[in-house]
Amino acid sequence: MSLVIEMFTDEQVMQYAGGTTLKKKIVGEMQMYTRRGGNGCVGVWCICDQTTGASLGSIALLPLPTDKDDTDWGQLIEDQLPASEIEIGYFLKRSAWGNGYATEAAERILRFAFEDSPLGEVVAVIDPRNQSSRRVLEKIGFVSTGTRLAYGEDLPGFQIIREDWLARQELCSHALLIYSRYQSVCFSLILCMTVGKLKNSLKNLAEPKRAEALLRFFQTQKGGYGEGDQFLGVTVPNQRKVAKKFDTLTSPDLKKLLQSSIHEHRLTSLFIIIRQFEQGNQKQKKQLIDLYKKNLRYVNNWDLVDSSAPYLLGSFLRTRSKNILYQYARSPNLWRRRVGILSTFGFIRQGEYKDALAIANILLNDEHDLIHKAVGWMLREIGKNNNKEELVAFLEKHYDTMPRTMLRYAIEKLNQKERAYYMK
Repeated sequence: MSLVIEMFTDEQVMQYAGGTTLKKKIVGEMQMYTRRGGNGCVGVWCICDQTTGASLGSIALLPLPTDKDDTDWGQLIEDQLPASEIEIGYFLKRSAWGNGYATEAAERILRFAFEDSPLGEVVAVIDPRNQSSRRVLEKIGFVSTGTRLAYGEDLPGFQIIREDWLARQELCSHALLIYSRYQSVCFSLILCMTVGKLKNSLKNLAEPKRAEALLRFFQTQKGGYGEGDQFLGVTVPNQRKVAKKFDTLTSPDLKKLLQSSIHEHRLTSLFIIIRQFEQGNQKQKKQLIDLYKKNLRYVNNWDLVDSSAPYLLGSFLRTRSKNILYQYARSPNLWRRRVGILSTFGFIRQGEYKDALAIANILLNDEHDLIHKAVGWMLREIGKNNNKEELVAFLEKHYDTMPRTMLRYAIEKLNQKERAYYMK
């Protein structure tokens, strides 16, 4: 509520939107701003800083009034789309101006409109004096429809349809000009816990019988490598779908999710971190890597390591010092050692084997079966990657002292004669 009051009582923020509103009226109407329509497709969202979670403004998809001077909130019915055209609108508090947030937020809400809702078009109107908003709309693909009736006035109108938006994404992709994919901002429903909604989504996908099987599979019994872990029984494909839906969670929210005692919460958090990392700029990549490293204690099962380390550290450290991976490889903690070797998968995919072989050498005498499998797997990948010579050279030095599981994994793609030679 404080964000809405700050914006709607600020003359500069409201100069092109009908003027300021009294605080008493804002408080009385606040319930309207939290209404949803069309099964969550229409309403108002809070724009948040991706890193800090700070509230920056609001953005909306709402029914456009024509002869009235305000939104017809009565059209927001939970399970129905409004009969009127749907307009995009946004407000930013003054301290958030000048950072490109409006463009990023508008791009993000269009993605939601055309990828995750049934909307076929989105319209917009502006005050003719508001050239900044005109530039934002034109930048994200809106086209002018001339003067039209809206809010009881004749105002400049704009429109974008789903087909044109999709074509624009395809064109941008081919031209390698993909816009900054929501690198600074994310959304949350006003007065609604997004992490809570994500957890509920996973809970609704839970399969108790699968959860029981996963408890055994990941050895959660006392003394097992996954001791104490808890499962909902959600399949990985379903977790990835949930991660895509909630991929704008802030870093503080991702931290909370990653620190959960529920396995699927942690894995889904990692999927979101990876999505944000792949779409982020260098500053944001660094922040996400810091988040990952500081919470590495919660990446505490082999699937969590394997699903994250190659795509995060394995990508980020390619052109940076790899010292931390060597520290992990020498750690007494099983999962840090696995992170150390699995991160090199990112290098192997790029034809870089030096660090993978060096860390494999460090782990040759490791006592845990999960490390034997991980090292053997990375050695096998080196041999598969058109560099059999590197694998053979390593095997010739170590095959007679390597743990048998590690050796079997490493030679899996060699021919029968070669496998028999190394297993003799």
